[in-house]
Amino acid sequence: MYAKCGRINTALTVFKYMPRRNVVAWNALLGGLAMHGRGKEVVDMFTRTVEEAKPDSMTFMSLLSACSHSDLVEQGRLYFHDLESVYGIKPEIEHYACMVDLLVRAGHLEEAEATMRKMPVPPNEVVLGTKKAVS
Repeated sequence: MYAKCGRINTALTVFKYMPRRNVVAWNALLGGLAMHGRGKEVVDMFTRTVEEAKPDSMTFMSLLSACSHSDLVEQGRLYFHDLESVYGIKPEIEHYACMVDLLVRAGHLEEAEATMRKMPVPPNEVVLGTKKAVS
């Protein structure tokens, strides 16, 4: 709630004093930080997330979104690559949309298009809208 209202420091304080943190708590914090452009912090906290909770699909949505909005291209590529092979999470269309957004924002248009072609399902309006915004 605090993160969604823009009170990130309060959210961090509440999170710090939680007696137990599960993946839902981590996702709320990471998503809030990502939403407010604090991608570097999200990336830095990911290691602690993995130590305390098993990351899930939402964890990676926050992580990839944070990378996209903070120009962390290499980190985003690495997390997307490791999604299934390391963490056992099958990439969903939302993960592909984040990855395409990341690549387009960084000016890697050919790689973004190649990523769209590799998708196991047809791209939806979110993925196609990302590419159109730059075309």
